[in-house]
Formats: sequence, C-alpha cells, structure tokens
Amino acid sequence: MTTPRSEQISHITNWQASGLSMAAYCREASLPYHRFSYWVQQDRLRQQVAGDTEVLDLAEHFTCLPVERQMVMPAGMTLGVTLPSGMQLQLGRSCSSQELLAVVQAVLA
Repeated sequence: MTTPRSEQISHITNWQASGLSMAAYCREASLPYHRFSYWVQQDRLRQQVAGDTEVLDLAEHFTCLPVERQMVMPAGMTLGVTLPSGMQLQLGRSCSSQELLAVVQAVLA
C-alpha cells in the first residue's frame, strides 16, 4: 500500500516539530522506521534538487581518530555511532580498521 505524499509530508513536518529522534517519532506514530526514513530521504533529495536546502559537507562534522590495524574492544562492549537521522551503527567486539573504514564509506556514499 502506497502512502499518499501529503500524508508523508504531514508526518515529516510533525516529526521535525516534535524534537524527537526519528526512531522515537516512528514508535509514537506507529510507523515502520525504514519506511519513514525513506520518506525523509526522498524529501531531502527533492529539496536539494529544487535548491531549497544546503548540501552539507560531512567532512566538517567528523573527527579523525587514529585507528590501529586491529581494534579489539573488551568483552561485552561495542562501538556505536548514532547519525542525525536516527540510524544507529553498532560494531561488534572485534573490528578491523578496514571494516570500520568500509562502514564509514558506505554511510557517506
């Protein structure tokens, strides 16, 4: 079932006004996160094409950290990153620098 565009925009507007994370808004509105995230992504692309929004240079929002060739975290710990969209990345106990680089490159792509 396709959700009408007007309903998608209504949800996006309500989410932005709510101050909630995307995930919290989806829980409150009983929306599947992946669907709402797609609507937001499509809306941002439409705005960029229309010239209504500024495209961010993500490089200025990240900090470079030295990474050893093999990063091993203590048992029971994970490395997590939460993006402004609400997406969360969780890396397991053992993660090579190459795997971490691949994840970051995939997120930025």
